[in-house]
Amino acid sequence: MEIVESMVKKIEIDDKTCEYEYMLTRGKIILNHTSGVISIQSYGIEVERKDFMGGKLINVERDGIKNISSDRYKVHNLMRILYDNVVSPINFIEIIGEYVDEYTADYDNAYSDISNC
Repeated sequence: MEIVESMVKKIEIDDKTCEYEYMLTRGKIILNHTSGVISIQSYGIEVERKDFMGGKLINVERDGIKNISSDRYKVHNLMRILYDNVVSPINFIEIIGEYVDEYTADYDNAYSDISNC
């Protein structure tokens, strides 16, 4: 898995700084086909929150979803929603879960495009 894009937002809450990082990741999905193995590019999202107090790191939360879609643009837009709304790694899956379920169909489309070549 490779990080291809990252967005960072810092929020000050009293004497604590919360740094949110939203990362677009790239990987591959391997599928079997009658003519052999097919590799499809895949994109996912990782979300990380680091809490600092007095300049010291006091807490880290991280979560991610691999293989959301083969369409980078769609996954980037999901990441942008998370960034704009400062969504925590603790509940980001609840926010984008329905999109993720819908976007997995992109792999069927990519598979069809490749196998028809």
